[in-house]
Amino acid sequence: MLITGRAPQATARAFRSIRDAGFYHLLFGVGLGLVVLGTGFDSPVVTLTVTVLAVAMVGVALVRFRPRARRREHHAGK
Repeated sequence: MLITGRAPQATARAFRSIRDAGFYHLLFGVGLGLVVLGTGFDSPVVTLTVTVLAVAMVGVALVRFRPRARRREHHAGK
């Protein structure tokens, strides 16, 4: 999404911009990768540091690049 500037319609509707969607998914993916890598280290300090960094990245994704709130659509007859 960040490279091509394109996204599936559902993703494009859920975010303010394609850039926000790309960064949201990138930060979550890298954060998940860091958690997986962090579990492979023998040092608890390194594991904790990598995990805290991953949680911080996910926090940035949730606060800065979060999807838009869903709007309730009222349809006649429902």
